[in-house]
Amino acid sequence: MADTGNPMSWVALLLMSFILMGLIILPVSGKDWDQAPEVTGYWVNPPNLAPESLGTINISIQLTGTTSFSEKVSTGDKGSSYLSRDWSQNLYIERVELEGNGLLVLSPDFDRVGILGPDGILTLSYTIQAPKESGIYYPEIRIISSGTSVRYPIPVNVNTAINIKKQAMIIMSNSLPETVNPGDEIPVTITLENVGESPANMATIVVLNASSVIMPKTTSTYYFGLIKPGEQKSVNVVLLSNRNANPGLVQVPVTLQYTQVDGTVQTSRVPIDMVMKGRGEIGIISVDTNPQRIIDNQPFDITIRIGNTGTGKVKQVFATLDMPISGTKHSYIGKIDPGEDGTATFLMDGGHAGSYLYNASVTYIDDTGTHTESRQMTLRVTQAYLSWIGIPILLVIIMLCLFVYHYWYKRPGSDQRIFSWGRLR
Repeated sequence: MADTGNPMSWVALLLMSFILMGLIILPVSGKDWDQAPEVTGYWVNPPNLAPESLGTINISIQLTGTTSFSEKVSTGDKGSSYLSRDWSQNLYIERVELEGNGLLVLSPDFDRVGILGPDGILTLSYTIQAPKESGIYYPEIRIISSGTSVRYPIPVNVNTAINIKKQAMIIMSNSLPETVNPGDEIPVTITLENVGESPANMATIVVLNASSVIMPKTTSTYYFGLIKPGEQKSVNVVLLSNRNANPGLVQVPVTLQYTQVDGTVQTSRVPIDMVMKGRGEIGIISVDTNPQRIIDNQPFDITIRIGNTGTGKVKQVFATLDMPISGTKHSYIGKIDPGEDGTATFLMDGGHAGSYLYNASVTYIDDTGTHTESRQMTLRVTQAYLSWIGIPILLVIIMLCLFVYHYWYKRPGSDQRIFSWGRLR
């Protein structure tokens, strides 16, 4: 029986328990990304603008939501349970714009704003000029980031006594895939939120065609109905994109309409912003050798034809050969437009006879990042028989001819000369 009074025995037992727990607990599940930029505060200075006067709109942007990872944990004989862990990640802000919607925006847009951390606050300021007419205006902040596009209206009072906070105010946000490739279906989630203090009735959005580039797959009208203060409602929309669409920023026009409690119909144009990124699809079309029949220890060339069948331009195309034969194994091609091809030529010094398995790899860069395509191929090098078999055979034939000539044609005293020229006369 073990001595339980020994401290070392208790330490060993504790270590064994931790090891067994580590073997039993197995995380196996998935993750859910739910982070987006949001305007968490705004200040209009002065709060009530005089007609044609100057003012400023200051906004603060923060990340909302978390990245949730759920784990399935096995507990042995007692079955399984689920744990969930949440944390935040950085988000790259590509562009922040302010649309006047009746006001004159004097400040430029903010391009390539940068990375916004989970605890960071981005503060931006715009200079505006009020119009001549009095009223409530709704300039909109538009935030474009990887996979999301958020629009936030900001009420601006121009020479009226209306209490802005008592009205309903609907903001629309959307989320879509981080990479939008021309020709693909684009799933978009559109969310309406009432940030005002009164309900919005008969809320409706209409998704219109963005020329011939993007259009709704099914219906274009979505009815949300009543949205109470602080309430959110979402709808999933599928858009169709044209394969021939040019990469870049595309705006899908959306009309938002709802009714205030006093019966006033509020209508605004709130487009969905997405960045189309062309994706290259590189493939090896053909492989040729010169000469076609490769002889051992003889130099030869390998020419690989590479085509781009994707929707985006590829650049910095670089081909390499993984072959156990000395020579030039790297070839720089450059850029290849969609529907076109390029060639890579490799000069090899020659090798011994036999079959060689080798990999041809092509590395390239498109709008979505850096990619590498590889293909395994076979090269056969033929043995040069004439170099060491043909010559001895030729010597044997010559010696045989000399033997026949000596013993049959020049045999002394023989009248039966097989090759006698005299018989032909």
